[in-house]
Amino acid sequence: GRVSVAASALGIRDYVISFGADSLPSALAFTGHNTTIGRDPVLFNPVVVDSMREDPAIALRPIIEQVSRAGGLSSARCYDAEGNYVGYRG
Repeated sequence: GRVSVAASALGIRDYVISFGADSLPSALAFTGHNTTIGRDPVLFNPVVVDSMREDPAIALRPIIEQVSRAGGLSSARCYDAEGNYVGYRG
């Protein structure tokens, strides 16, 4: 059956989301300035998954994209330009 998946982050006001193994936050590398989270809690839009048999990388993409944008990126690095999941690219 259908399920709704919601994500939130608590206690992260003024933090910087850093992607990858390097110490430089990706937001700084991408935008040229340090992007901090400006609210607490952060509530991401829920996602409705039609079946538990769906590929999680595809079904949860909207939440992954929201987390990436919160960190200052224009899109998630784990998807290519066509929107296909390509895995972790640190």
